[in-house]
Amino acid sequence: MREGMIAEILELRDVLGQKSRLAERERGLCAPVLRDQGLIPRIYGWFCELRGGGEEVYCRRQFILIVLFLYAPAVLAGGRMPRGLRRSIAAAAGFTDVTFVSHNVDTVFFYYRHYEGFRKEVDGLYAAICARLGAGSLVRL
Repeated sequence: MREGMIAEILELRDVLGQKSRLAERERGLCAPVLRDQGLIPRIYGWFCELRGGGEEVYCRRQFILIVLFLYAPAVLAGGRMPRGLRRSIAAAAGFTDVTFVSHNVDTVFFYYRHYEGFRKEVDGLYAAICARLGAGSLVRL
């Protein structure tokens, strides 16, 4: 009987240690690169300059993905959207319906995960935007 208790205690210690490490990793993965939503219009300007046109809905989805990854990466994994972010994205990009952002979270992640062309374009745009953010000392990357 005593060995069973020791085994359970040791297992419990192991589980608690794993939970702690996972919680720390989660905090790191969920940490936003940016917090100042006032930068979103500038980011949109850079996005449009770098993107140089293209199919409108496709471009909107790319922009949404980039901004969500910068401001709220947890949203892309099912987390909650920070207050005001949806409205800030919609205002910067000129969306008439702010729900377009919320309704496309799953879609943009699906596109990113499954469509190589979409993923490569987004990765390139994201890297260029991050370079501008870093060059302007707007964020430490």
